Amino acid sequence: MSRVFIPEMLNSRFDLSSAKRYGELVPLSDERLKPFDPQGCCDTLWAALNVQGYDNYEDFICLTGHTLIVGLVMATVLANRDTVRFLMFDAKNKEYCERVMHLPCYLEGEDLER
Repeated sequence: MSRVFIPEMLNSRFDLSSAKRYGELVPLSDERLKPFDPQGCCDTLWAALNVQGYDNYEDFICLTGHTLIVGLVMATVLANRDTVRFLMFDAKNKEYCERVMHLPCYLEGEDLER
């Protein structure tokens, strides 16, 4: 069964009930992350994903919490894997929806057209 990793669950004020349909909610940290320590934040997030056995083809990252922390967890995953499945909130329908990002060109060193 898929899991939904929550970058910042501590004191979450967001309704995550619609994210539960994608799998078990799993917090990535039991402590408040420090977004202005990006390296420490990335280290903590990546270590938590590894400890939990994160599977980028099966599990999801829920895009909720501090914007910088969300960006750091996505950057960390994509720096180490070519694909990430994530949930983003659709405000119109008031629910989380699934998206997939696949970036093989970055990993293979190809130049992007400008």
